[in-house]
Amino acid sequence: MKAFPLLLIGLVIQIFYICNLLKNNTKKAVVCKVISCSTFVITAFIFGNSNIIAFAILLGYIGDVLLGVRRLVKCHKVLFAVGTVFFMAEHFVLIFTMLPQMKESILLCLLTEAIAFSILYLIIKPCLKKGNGAINIIGIVYMFVLSSMVVSGVNACIINPILNTILFMIGAISFVTSDTILVHSNFGANDPWMHPTSLVLYFIAQSLITLSIVFKS
Repeated sequence: MKAFPLLLIGLVIQIFYICNLLKNNTKKAVVCKVISCSTFVITAFIFGNSNIIAFAILLGYIGDVLLGVRRLVKCHKVLFAVGTVFFMAEHFVLIFTMLPQMKESILLCLLTEAIAFSILYLIIKPCLKKGNGAINIIGIVYMFVLSSMVVSGVNACIINPILNTILFMIGAISFVTSDTILVHSNFGANDPWMHPTSLVLYFIAQSLITLSIVFKS
């Protein structure tokens, strides 16, 4: 599989990114992040079978770059918000690609979405702080979109359990797990294991979503 060496290179660079981040080598970390995440985009466009999902991955890459660069500038809150919007756009596009497979179970999707978002909201609620109105609103909307992406992936996999939907579903679950841990890392308990774990899960999530179009049936 020609896509694997490229993603493996991305994984190695991602490890360097995490190491530099933990050592507070911010500039080196940002460079590693930008290069590492570019492997998703390159893989999706060269080896993937869906330009729509490849475009979604590109939107996520732009979000990644903005969230990385925010560590180097003063207007970090603005870049955080804009980067989050790009990630939301990525999830919207991914949800759109799953809609044809969910049209026969729309009521089930709506019910499971209500349950999924309620659970996710209860998990992140302790991290919502007074005085961060705009950030809180963006965070809640983002989590709603993220939970919708997970629900769409799970339902698509149940309806049509082929390799690409299975990869997409696991990637979506890894994504929501990563972001939930990241929220707690940035705004909550911030245990030492949280940030590195969220970064590893994020790489797994994007890799699996990318591979879901490389292996598309």
